[in-house]
Amino acid sequence: MSTGRKVVSVTVRQAASPLPHEVRLTKTVALMPSSLREDLVLFDEELALGWTVLHKTWLEDLSGDLREEAFVHTGEVSASFNGISGNWDWVTRFKPDQPVDPIGFDHLGFAFHPGPLDRVGIADFNLYIAGTLVELSQDGLVDMTLKEWQEVVVPLHRFGPRLIQEVTFGGDFSGRYYVDDVRLVADPASTAVIEEKNDGSPGLFALAQNFPNPFNSGTKILFSLPAAGHVKLTIYNLVGQQMAALIDGSREAGSYTAAWDGIDDRGRQLASGVYFYRLHTDQWTRTRKLVLLR
Repeated sequence: MSTGRKVVSVTVRQAASPLPHEVRLTKTVALMPSSLREDLVLFDEELALGWTVLHKTWLEDLSGDLREEAFVHTGEVSASFNGISGNWDWVTRFKPDQPVDPIGFDHLGFAFHPGPLDRVGIADFNLYIAGTLVELSQDGLVDMTLKEWQEVVVPLHRFGPRLIQEVTFGGDFSGRYYVDDVRLVADPASTAVIEEKNDGSPGLFALAQNFPNPFNSGTKILFSLPAAGHVKLTIYNLVGQQMAALIDGSREAGSYTAAWDGIDDRGRQLASGVYFYRLHTDQWTRTRKLVLLR
């Protein structure tokens, strides 16, 4: 069997009166290769086989250099691209010939240098993967005023389980910027079970108390949907700031179990304390409290 994301279903039929009862449990699992994945290097000295890079605005191609020697993080060359001022007007797209399944990878890592020149006004630098935008400069993951190489780590769980069609950098500043050692870093301890679903159709919306609670390394959150729709399951702190988005997408009717390890959307371990988890659908919203103990 090929590796990757698989769906496993088990159906239990029980004789009952007046009608038989049937429950189907579905789990989405990651079938890993016999040996753990290695890092997938997009660019380091040269572009990865099967990958292309395109640097452009919406109207025209811009200049890029994959043999840059002026600013190098490791090795002999880096990649540099010439930005043009605007509002998210230019992008640098690293694109594979086939979509990449994120299962088995932990984070995107790369080295970034904003160039030697001072920027005029606000200079934003962003990352876009699998339909999700990460504002690298505004989130403090890169510093546009620091004129040196910065090693950046962006956890892949921020982008959900969707296939990676491309890794796109973008911004609104002019002048060259530099990247090096762009790679998807393998996860040494991938979680096998991603999400559990029980297809016995529940009659009502429900959000159960997480267990264990309090918890240290991980907890599970059970919820039920009587009808299909868009679902958001999110973690908030006491002042209402979103810490982590566990689920954000369409789900069929059924009962589900989601896991949380106390890590926020930036890949940081949250401190001990009281947090809230909220289930939001088009028809129903419910919030509960949980306690994290480090």
